[in-house]
Amino acid sequence: MKKNNIAVFIDGFNYYHAICQHMKDVLYTYHLKWLDYDKVVKNVIIKKHSYDELKINFYTAINNYKLDSEGRPHKSIANHKAYTGALKARGIEVIEGKFKPRSEKLNCYIDCDKCNQMFFIHKFNISLPNKVKCYCGEEINTENINISKRLKKKKQM
Repeated sequence: MKKNNIAVFIDGFNYYHAICQHMKDVLYTYHLKWLDYDKVVKNVIIKKHSYDELKINFYTAINNYKLDSEGRPHKSIANHKAYTGALKARGIEVIEGKFKPRSEKLNCYIDCDKCNQMFFIHKFNISLPNKVKCYCGEEINTENINISKRLKKKKQM
């Protein structure tokens, strides 16, 4: 007798951000962030199929570069780990990738402490330690300021 195996692959990272976008448009949908994939797969997706073995893979990445205003890891990192822990407890295999900072030039704004003005920098290289000058003439060391860095696509560890 032939054995029926089913494998489900979930792009958890993109699903999470789609739900966040949906929550902006529809009130009271916060519970969707904690979706029980095991129940959805068994009761909705493969409801009418018989199977011997079911494997659910959840692909995600934790943004360890995300910091709070005091430079500590952002609370969303702990939330993400709690969520993936809950998935693992339900028998879902969590495959974690990682982010890698991009080495690229981008446009950004930097605040000057001397004149309290924000100024624009065109094609700033975020991967190099730089010093830039504000319009007031103040030289700012960019190693000590928080510049929003874009991250590369996740890659498997």
